[in-house]
Amino acid sequence: MSASTFENKVSMTHIGTATTILDIDRITFLTDPFFSPAGSGWNTAPERPPLMVHDGPALKMNELPHIDAVLLSHENHPDN
Repeated sequence: MSASTFENKVSMTHIGTATTILDIDRITFLTDPFFSPAGSGWNTAPERPPLMVHDGPALKMNELPHIDAVLLSHENHPDN
């Protein structure tokens, strides 16, 4: 399919970090959901400072539209 014949309707809404709402022809995906508030942190190792969230998400979970599927790029991260 060439770019000139691509007729799907696509929209993206960036929420924060890797979290994005992706709508393709009215099917809505949520990528890498992360909704921790600013100031949250995770200890990853005793000798290291915690990972800190500096900015909160653009939307809260209760503000999301209907989500048809969630896409996860990885599962072994301390904030999952």
